[in-house]
Amino acid sequence: MTVRLWPEHTGTEYQLAAAAGDLLYWPAGCRHLDHYLERCTTLRIVVPARRAAALTHVRGFVADRMQENPAYAGTPDTLPFPPPAGPDGEIGAAGPVAGTGRLFARIAADQGTARELRVSWAARRSAAGLEPAPPPRPAVPLEPGLRVRASAELLRIPDGPGRAVWAANGHTLEVEGAGPERVRKRLRSGVALTIGELGRGSRMSAGALIPLLSDLHRLRAIELVDGDGAA
Repeated sequence: MTVRLWPEHTGTEYQLAAAAGDLLYWPAGCRHLDHYLERCTTLRIVVPARRAAALTHVRGFVADRMQENPAYAGTPDTLPFPPPAGPDGEIGAAGPVAGTGRLFARIAADQGTARELRVSWAARRSAAGLEPAPPPRPAVPLEPGLRVRASAELLRIPDGPGRAVWAANGHTLEVEGAGPERVRKRLRSGVALTIGELGRGSRMSAGALIPLLSDLHRLRAIELVDGDGAA
């Protein structure tokens, strides 16, 4: 395939060509036209770099929370006419519109909204922006003698005293206490360890450690390793 590019405000044109397995890159602000010499499959990755690009995600997030709230009036079928006016003749906002504005401000200022946006960012960051994220895989039984190894980055964000949120492959997991953090640090080494070794090193009981590792395995953050060290 070939791609003709016209960078904005330059009056120039140039062309890129790619064969199987090649990667083409061009910066923002380019008009482009693709041309395929034969049938082919392409993967297009768009990386937003402008801070304003986050507006779409935040707006959709707040709108979803508003629609879940019983106080949300939705879009009214009709608005009063003539519009409401004060004693001085100043035109005011219709009741449903004003109520929606107050609800928006209240949800946007809520600390819970800020937390959910942080957690949402962690999930998106851990998946490198891939949407939708791959669903968790089915759970498998884990035993102390099995060997595991990290297979993905575990992104960690604090979530209050003694608490944190981990993210991997587009999914999040809430953890609490010092034991899980010791597990995360040991997994970061990339060395295959038995579940028993992880339990001793993190000072976590099997009853607490195995459910944690089961969650990590479902999120594809760890892999089971056979005795020869091959996954």
